[in-house]
Amino acid sequence: MIYIMRHGTTPYNKEGRLQGQRDIPLSEEGINQAKEAALRLKDIHFDEIYSSDLMRAHKTAEIIARFHDTGGVINDRRLREIGLGTWEGKTYDYLRNNEPDYVLFYNSPQLYKGDIPEKYSDVLKRLNDFFNELDHDKDILVVSHGFVIYHLLKDIHNYEPIVPIDNCEVIKYDFKNNTFERNFMR
Repeated sequence: MIYIMRHGTTPYNKEGRLQGQRDIPLSEEGINQAKEAALRLKDIHFDEIYSSDLMRAHKTAEIIARFHDTGGVINDRRLREIGLGTWEGKTYDYLRNNEPDYVLFYNSPQLYKGDIPEKYSDVLKRLNDFFNELDHDKDILVVSHGFVIYHLLKDIHNYEPIVPIDNCEVIKYDFKNNTFERNFMR
C-alpha cells in the first residue's frame, strides 16, 4: 500500500504565497501537524519513507520516521513541487489579478505553453517514473507537495480529488487496484 502525504503548513501557506521549488521551512503549526500525523500513523508499519528533497516535505517525513524503523527518509528530487520561476513567492491574489499567464496555467496546466522553468508534462513524467519504480508489495509513505499530489491523482490515475489536498493529509493508495481513500486517518 502507498500512503501519499502532503507536507505540513509553512509560513507561505499561511500568507497565501506560491511556494513552488522555493525551499521554505515548516512553521510551528506545520511541525505540530506532522507530529499529530505521526501519532495517527504510528500503527502502520512503513517499509520505506520517501520524501521530496525540499525541507518542508523532508522535515515532515523526518518527524513521521521517528515512529517507524525504516532506516530513515529517502529523498527523491522527483517528488519536488513544480518549478514556477518568477511566480514563486508571490501571493495567489497578486497572481490572479496581475499575471494572466498564471491564470491560464492554473486553469489548464496541461495546455499551458508559456515560459516556466518546468513543463507540466515533465512533472507528470517524473512522478509516473517514481511511482512505477516503487515495490508495490511494500507499505510505503511518500511525502510531497500539493500541486504534484493533486495532479498525480488527477492526470496519471484519473482520480478527481475535487478539493485541494490539505497540509499533512494522507491519501491511501492501492496501486495494484488504482483506488484511493482520502481522509482515512481523520
